[in-house]
Amino acid sequence: MAQYTEGNITYTVSLEMKELLENSRKIMQEMKELNNSGSKASKVLEKLESSAQSAGNSLGKLTNIAKAVSAALVSSTVIAYAQSWNELEDRIQNTGAKASQTKDILDQLLVTSDRNGRTIEETSGLYIRLSNSMGELGYSTQSTISYIDTLSNLMTINKTNSLSAESATNALTKAQMKGKLAGVEAMTVFNAMPSILKTLGKQLNKTEAEVRKMASDGKLSMSEFTEAMIAAREETAALADNMRNTVTEGY
Repeated sequence: MAQYTEGNITYTVSLEMKELLENSRKIMQEMKELNNSGSKASKVLEKLESSAQSAGNSLGKLTNIAKAVSAALVSSTVIAYAQSWNELEDRIQNTGAKASQTKDILDQLLVTSDRNGRTIEETSGLYIRLSNSMGELGYSTQSTISYIDTLSNLMTINKTNSLSAESATNALTKAQMKGKLAGVEAMTVFNAMPSILKTLGKQLNKTEAEVRKMASDGKLSMSEFTEAMIAAREETAALADNMRNTVTEGY
């Protein structure tokens, strides 16, 4: 028997396959050497039948091995997923959420992740990073989830890459501490999600140019920005859904 280890899984492979291949090559050689000899042909056929039976046994063993490996992989995946989920629950609770709230928070974040094609770790990370400052500003857990949902939707709508998304999140964290979205932080957010200007304009009854000027003049408060994001949740979710459906239909 031969063994091969990858990670925590050890694969065992029967060496009978090697014997099968060697027998097959010998049989092919003998068949080439056949010279209308009935007895020799009979022996060759007997060997062929024996090799076929050996092949069946070997393939059967390999099938069992494949089933065992598959079961091990599935088990490993389930365990890893459960551990990851437990870690997320712990991190969510560390933001101040009660144990009874954690499942509902993660369930809603999972919906956001599925809609926008992001991992639950990414979306949860966004919530974890912004929830404390949102709480300090007086926003409820549900309002924070709506805020995160809209930002995630806008990243999908604008096809924001991971680097730009990270920069925008950092900028918003700093802006929350300052109480306004202005200067470099505003430019970073607008560059990462250009359509956010239209979203803000609609909620604030301003043109995109006026919103940009508000930020440039330091007059776009984080309270106005946050309220606009929360109010735009359903609209941006519909746009993000439409984008995902369009991409799916294109394949």
